[in-house]
Amino acid sequence: MSIVISVKTSDGIVLAANSLTAYLDSGTLPPRRILSNSHRIFDLTNGAPTGAIAFGIGGIGADSISMLSDMLRDRLKSEQEAEKPNPGNHTVEEIARQARALFFDECYRKTYPQPPSEFALGYRVCGLSANASLPQIWEFTIEGTTCTGPYEVQPGGTYGIRWAGENKILDRLLLGQAGGLKTSLLERGYTKEEVDGIYHEIISRLAYSVEPPFASTESAINIARFLVELAPSLMAPGPVAQTREFTEIAAITRAEGFRWILQRQSSQNDANAPAKLLSALNRQ
Repeated sequence: MSIVISVKTSDGIVLAANSLTAYLDSGTLPPRRILSNSHRIFDLTNGAPTGAIAFGIGGIGADSISMLSDMLRDRLKSEQEAEKPNPGNHTVEEIARQARALFFDECYRKTYPQPPSEFALGYRVCGLSANASLPQIWEFTIEGTTCTGPYEVQPGGTYGIRWAGENKILDRLLLGQAGGLKTSLLERGYTKEEVDGIYHEIISRLAYSVEPPFASTESAINIARFLVELAPSLMAPGPVAQTREFTEIAAITRAEGFRWILQRQSSQNDANAPAKLLSALNRQ
């Protein structure tokens, strides 16, 4: 369903996501309903250089991921106010650990005493830690009974594109292989060691590096938007949502913090409120 992109450069991180999202619904089989108006990018610190992007299931019980992100932002704001006169000392890792505690320990375990096996959610916290020179990405995932992470994605001076959600199209485009390659090779009798070797050889030969570390934030925005809008257009038709999906894009840099590049304006009266292209790239 959802496709999310993060592009890490030496200047910061660009986030892009489409809004098509699956939600669990115990009243139907399969237990999913599809909505196309879900926000997947979140400003966690009211303009400071930290944000998040979510992929997978769009909510935990009655709480959407957007609602839980609002709760996380309120907690971080309260902590920052208590830290005066030295607010803003959170690291990206600390925020990711707080997000995991809220999402998994407080909400998921209480909502699902017997976790559904089909539940899969990822939450990627991105930004710049206080006094850090390079941007960071920390992520955790919830799958069934297990929560993994948070762990650092692209540690140190590793840059480039990472994508999640419906991966197949971008796996083929950027890695040169389909997502089910390993499964297909195992089914044909190859050992796990052989499969891993074949897989890594294909990646090393066919993967295409799109984004060098010195690229500008503007070029990263263009790449992220291209990919997040390309992938859904090439996917096979799936469950139809009731409203049209939209794209959101944000950039996180130390100089300008979290800023929206493309943001859908919420409206209680109009589910199809058009996206508003902000003048962030052209402002004086």
